[in-house]
Amino acid sequence: MWQHTNKNFHSKSVYKTLKTCGVNTKLYSMAALRKPENISIGDLCSIDDFSFINGGQETIIGNRVHIASFTSIIGGGQTLIEDFSSLAAGCRLITGSDEC
Repeated sequence: MWQHTNKNFHSKSVYKTLKTCGVNTKLYSMAALRKPENISIGDLCSIDDFSFINGGQETIIGNRVHIASFTSIIGGGQTLIEDFSSLAAGCRLITGSDEC
């Protein structure tokens, strides 16, 4: 696991709350994670400040994924973001809905 000494990143204890976390992954300190026990993040990922991720039923983020600032992954469903993907700044990914 990546060892950060920079205060721009979450502490090691936050990384440990994730279901899994790959090497050299950066979780910026202002990124919000809900249900981290349902979130798996691969290697060499970057989760920028002011992004929000709800682990829902299950959230899998592949290797070399960039989630830009002000991105939200919400809805409480299942999510798979595959390797070498990116979510642009301000996008919203809705993983589930109460609507039929």
